[in-house]
Amino acid sequence: MWLFKIGSLFNQQVKELTELLPRYKYDNVFKSNEFKENFPDFKVTTYEEGIRNILKGD
Repeated sequence: MWLFKIGSLFNQQVKELTELLPRYKYDNVFKSNEFKENFPDFKVTTYEEGIRNILKGD
């Protein structure tokens, strides 16, 4: 991390990385119960479907 901090002095993109990296230190757990209650007809895309769509260009 110290290397990123030094790099951030010279490069804006590296500076942005130093701000984002701590967010990925811990796993994010999302609870979707309330969303499902409010949007019962919302179609959830699986990882496999999403990757297939990206590869197809959809």
